[in-house]
This record gives sequence, C-alpha cells and structure tokens, in this order.
Amino acid sequence: MFVRELSEGQELERVLLVRAAELRTRSDGTELLKLSLGDRTGAVVAIVTERARELVPVCETGACVTVDGRYELH
Repeated sequence: MFVRELSEGQELERVLLVRAAELRTRSDGTELLKLSLGDRTGAVVAIVTERARELVPVCETGACVTVDGRYELH
C-alpha cells in the first residue's frame, strides 16, 4: 500500500522515508517530533509524542523508518 492509498482511520505498519524532521516544544514544555514521511506516491505528516528527543537521531532526513500507527486527517 502506498501513501496516496491511505484512508482515514486506517492502521498501518510500513517503512517510509523521512523527508523532514523537526523537534518542537509545546507551550507546556513537553517535546514532540514532527516528521514528513513519504514514498514515491506522496507524503504525510507524523507526530511523535513519546520519546521524541530519543528518536531524533533515528529520524534524520533521508532515513528509512518503520511506522506503526493510525492514519488520521486533521
């Protein structure tokens, strides 16, 4: 299944390419990692809220990462 074929609420476990990564801090001081992930058909934004700082080195631009989660539109 490709990124362009994802539908709302769909569970997924796939390997995707990190196109961009940014560690951010919320107003309450907690950190999150905002990722742009994709394949040859498109890109999606992913938000990592658990272990965000720890995952920064793994999620460098150009890296392939395994994504396990649910696709949701916001």
